[in-house]
Amino acid sequence: MNTPLPNGHWYALCTRSKCEKKVAHLLARKKFETYLPLRTITSNWSFLKKTEQEPLFPGIVFVRITEAQLAQVRSISGVCGVLHWLNAPALISDEDIAMIRCFLSEYSQVRVARTPVHPEPVCQEEEADYKVARMQNTVSRSLASLGFILVADMPAPRKAHDTPVPQIYPYYRFTDAG
Repeated sequence: MNTPLPNGHWYALCTRSKCEKKVAHLLARKKFETYLPLRTITSNWSFLKKTEQEPLFPGIVFVRITEAQLAQVRSISGVCGVLHWLNAPALISDEDIAMIRCFLSEYSQVRVARTPVHPEPVCQEEEADYKVARMQNTVSRSLASLGFILVADMPAPRKAHDTPVPQIYPYYRFTDAG
């Protein structure tokens, strides 16, 4: 599944708290292919609404590198290390990165939940590595290789009678003459 490519594999870098954007910028300046999935949040401060972009996975930046470049990437300011699985750097598949990109382009309000990671896949689908579930106006996709579930709220379906029907009142003319 993860065959060595000339341009490397995707790895998940662990960063210091609130340093994800800085690390992604430094990696991009050094000509590494990076991916930092961001979500838009709106915070209310009394009368002020503020929209910000924050990382979807706190403390994680994805980078496509070869195994020989791992030491060079670890020396970048803000990088704490590489996410490991079974005593080796965890390889993230291209399909998982593509699924995250697709999910973020389809849904706006996305949140992340943790899930247990098993050494062997619990269930496999023929077409994809992830499961899709729809329940109570939410859509979720499982990233088994990372131990996360992406959850998005679906917009409520509009009903035909939701639009207000204009009321037609008879026109009355009020005069002083009785």
